[in-house]
Amino acid sequence: MSATPADFAAKSEKSSGKKGKGGGGGGGQSRHQGKAAGRARVQFDDPSRVARAAKAQITSRSIQQSDVPFLQHLPQYEGNTSISRGSGFGTGQVHPAIQALGVKYAQGVITGGHSRCLAFVDAMEEVFGDFVMTDGSNAQLIHRESSKLLNRCVQFVVECRPLSVSMGNFVRYLKEQIAHLPLVLSLPEARKLILEAIDLFREKRLLLPVKEIADIGSKLIGQGENVVVYGYSEVVLNLLKKARKIGTDFLVI
Repeated sequence: MSATPADFAAKSEKSSGKKGKGGGGGGGQSRHQGKAAGRARVQFDDPSRVARAAKAQITSRSIQQSDVPFLQHLPQYEGNTSISRGSGFGTGQVHPAIQALGVKYAQGVITGGHSRCLAFVDAMEEVFGDFVMTDGSNAQLIHRESSKLLNRCVQFVVECRPLSVSMGNFVRYLKEQIAHLPLVLSLPEARKLILEAIDLFREKRLLLPVKEIADIGSKLIGQGENVVVYGYSEVVLNLLKKARKIGTDFLVI
């Protein structure tokens, strides 16, 4: 009986409690996640940390000359599109879809946690759809190279803009799926399971929850009520549209 992405997801949840105990591969994966999280939380008012982060940086971005003093702990770059220079797919192993996405993140073209995560999931689906190996395709190489590919894409995206919470959840989920791939798979079989796992995350963790929130939340708004919102949320916007669609008359403040 063949395994499915849902089977791998179940195994991932069962093994998640073992990571904190320093056991085997789980502990190693937690350490790698900690390093990735550290890159995302670099304090840019600490020269030593900035210098260490710059050595591992794969993007090319110009530091903003006139920075804002009370935001010195955050990265402040010039508004240019040179971030993809030197990180081409053929040389730096960053897929063109990730390069294009990183530019959009940096320029603020794609904003909002849900929209950014959905775009990232779509880009990673394209990345693994093009995933090939020229030096053999045994199981250990597939695990190693797919993990390296994911980590490099994540690093590039983080350097363009730190991950949102949902993006971090997706990265952890995808790492778990890769770690639990059977060791008897060929490259096409492994690629197929990874793509199915990505599609499963998109449907069950991103699209379905938004629909459920809109369906349930829209029924909680009564006729003639005032709804106070703060900031912008695509999920809330869908909820309000759903409420109006079912005939509820309300005012948004």
